[in-house]
This record gives sequence, structure tokens and C-alpha cells, in this order.
Amino acid sequence: MDLEEFNTTSDLIQDFGAEKSLNVEEAVRIAWNNYRKLENEFFKENQELHSYFSNPNYWYKLIRFLHYHIFNGVYTNNGSFRKNIDPNYGKVSFGKQSNREIKMQFDGTIPNEIEAKIEDICIKFTNNQIESKLDRVIRFYQQFVKIHPFYDGNGRVGRIITNHFLIQQSGESLNWADFDSKRSFIKKLNYAHKSDNIEPLVKYCSKYLFQYIGNEDF
Repeated sequence: MDLEEFNTTSDLIQDFGAEKSLNVEEAVRIAWNNYRKLENEFFKENQELHSYFSNPNYWYKLIRFLHYHIFNGVYTNNGSFRKNIDPNYGKVSFGKQSNREIKMQFDGTIPNEIEAKIEDICIKFTNNQIESKLDRVIRFYQQFVKIHPFYDGNGRVGRIITNHFLIQQSGESLNWADFDSKRSFIKKLNYAHKSDNIEPLVKYCSKYLFQYIGNEDF
């Protein structure tokens, strides 16, 4: 557990903790165990799902479903987008490339615009038939993280959706655990946030695109 994850979890437990007695280490353990269970469920080929992939509402509901189950037993706001009635009016900042940096580079979408923006990227994702499958889903991932609809777990939700889409569409998956440098990935992701140019991010991710054979450590 890095320092940023510890501090984020500690703050969120105070505001939204499912149990008052829950400590940071236990909260992190529960969330990651839930995440692994979801990976096993969604990283399976299922031809019956293909008909749903053209429906923007499928992706919208999936986003909230995944967050709900990742943080089940951890936070009381699991599966809910940030709200302006939350502490600090639901505002968040993000985008540090290392724990040594002090200032966050980006502000998440303000709470009362989150729902509309999530709906918009889901529509664009399903209507995008021009870009490659990898480009499409990485663009969705980048836009989703930039909106930052949740206080925590945006990256995890995005990673499951990315591989869920790729496995169903092409039988491939990204092995996120093999990324040679989290800092390098975040640097390219932040560049995409600033420039709306996802090409360097896609090029980096493409090095970790493998034929899915099941039971991989993502």
C-alpha cells in the first residue's frame, strides 16, 4: 500500500466508512479482494454479452455495479457518484505522478455534471466504430478517469471495463500487473488528460496486450 492509497482510504473511512471500527489496512484488503473476485467474473468470454455492448446504458450501469461491489463492506457510498452535499462539496483533485509531488494536476468533474458526462462518454464509446478496439477502450478509460466520478477506485473500475471489452471483442486483454512503470503509465495518462491525445498512452498499453487464456494476474 503506497502513501497516497493509505491517506485516501483513511480520509474516506472517516466520511463514508461502512463500519466505524474499520481500519485502513482492513479496508484496503477487503476492496482488493472484492476487485479480484470481479476480475474472475468479468474476464470470461461470453458471446451472449455482445448484443449489450452497443447499448450505452449497459456501460453506465456496469460502472456503478463494479464500484458498488469493489467497495462493498468498505464505504457506505459504494456505487454512488460524488455529490455536492458530501464533505468539500464533493470536489476532488488527482493526477500526481509520484508520492514526492505535492500538487495535484487535475480537478474531477463537479458533482452535478458527473452523470451527464458519464452518459456522454458511454454513448461515444458505443458509437465509435472508426478507431481500433484498443484505441476505443483506452479513450473511454482516459475520459472516465478524467471525470473521476468516484472518490476512490476509478482506475480499478476502468481496468475491469477495459479488459471486459477487449476479451469479448477480440479475445485479448491488457496485463496491467506487467506494466514496467506505474509512473510512466500515469505520465502518459496525464498527457492525454491535458492534450486529448491518447496515442502515446495507446502505444504504451499495446506492449501489454496479450491473447487472453484465463486465470492471468491482472
